[in-house]
Amino acid sequence: MNLTVEQESYTVDEGKKAQIVFHLTNTGNAIDGFSLSLRGAPGGWNADYLSNKGLMLPYENETIVVNLTAHDAKTATLRLVAKSHHNDSVMVCAQVTVKVEAEDDWSWSLGLAVGGGAILVALAGIVVWRWRDGGAGSEEW
Repeated sequence: MNLTVEQESYTVDEGKKAQIVFHLTNTGNAIDGFSLSLRGAPGGWNADYLSNKGLMLPYENETIVVNLTAHDAKTATLRLVAKSHHNDSVMVCAQVTVKVEAEDDWSWSLGLAVGGGAILVALAGIVVWRWRDGGAGSEEW
């Protein structure tokens, strides 16, 4: 058997799904089946596999899609392992690096107002003001 990954690294936003595509080839001269396992996924990462074949003819190819949802901003090296059903000594592995970026959960705005002897600036939830006579203040909103 031979196992390859379509892309060696992926970047995905936290909580979003990544589809990682692998290709498995039965390089033997007999019909064979395989079992899959994914190793290296941190806790909190969910993965499932999509594969249409139970058995593969000699030199037949199979596309395997791993749907991965990562809930923690981390980088991990994942290994998909395919093991032959008919020959315990045949096991192949392909690895991929997945970087999960934290989703921005904040927004900001900037406002400026001049009038009535005061300057008012609002930035990221804090209002700052300065009076013409030198007085100043700030307040969260």
